[in-house]
Amino acid sequence: MANLTVLVPLDGSRPAELALSFVGALGPLGDMKVRLLTVVESGVHVAANEERRRDELASQYLEEVRQRLEAQQKVTVECVRRVGMAYKEIIEEADRFEVNLLLMSTHGRTSFDPERLGSVADKVVRGSSCPTLLVGSHASVPLTIERITVPLDGSALAAEALPVARFFAEKLGARLRLVRAVQYPSSLDSDTIGSMAADVLGSIELTASMYLSEATLELETSQPVETAVLSGPPSQALLTDLKENRSDLVIMTSHGHTGFIKWALGSVTDRLIRGPVPVLVLRPSSHVGDRLLPLAGRDG
Repeated sequence: MANLTVLVPLDGSRPAELALSFVGALGPLGDMKVRLLTVVESGVHVAANEERRRDELASQYLEEVRQRLEAQQKVTVECVRRVGMAYKEIIEEADRFEVNLLLMSTHGRTSFDPERLGSVADKVVRGSSCPTLLVGSHASVPLTIERITVPLDGSALAAEALPVARFFAEKLGARLRLVRAVQYPSSLDSDTIGSMAADVLGSIELTASMYLSEATLELETSQPVETAVLSGPPSQALLTDLKENRSDLVIMTSHGHTGFIKWALGSVTDRLIRGPVPVLVLRPSSHVGDRLLPLAGRDG
């Protein structure tokens, strides 16, 4: 099996540790090495003795988590402490050690410094080139991943998530669910919608359905693939679908032309990455395959 390095930022809080619950479910991806990272805030307003106290607390805490995680999972665990701004240190750590996957909770309440993990997660997912798996405070963390949802919007950027989704599905034995939302064009007025609703929506849904069928063929996977055309505004449609059709993981690229992907890092980010399902956010273009696809043993 391939070696998989997973970086898990922690801040000393129970909410932040929620991400650790996902380690077991990711086990089939490869021989896993987990790096536990805590960042101790340092600055001109922090006294030297206070900084030492925080560093000692962080060291003790990481060692306790390491022992617990190694006892629960068959993984190698390393502990790392850094000093500085949390989000910058996390991003640099992921790049410095060629981490395959960043795994972190979207919420935390630190015991070591005053910065909220939630704001750190927002900055990390926007600034890191490393695939980032975000576990929201209300997300259900499965013991095994049985269904993976991939939101698509018709763009090439959104479709870059498909090779990674295929890799996850094949390694984890999961079913893939490809979804695309459709809605009436904003240019249609109410009278036009009233007289042409069925024809317009039917045409849009047919196009979306054909696109999903083509995407399924391009996957070339032996795993089951289901598709669904959703109706309504993308954010609302996706959240409703995730609630009604249970998924264990969402995989998506961070930018796209319209719909889900643009929305994911837009004004309603909290509704998705802090929603009911953990979300793996991939960077677009060449970054998508740089960290994960080499583990699959074939090109994306």
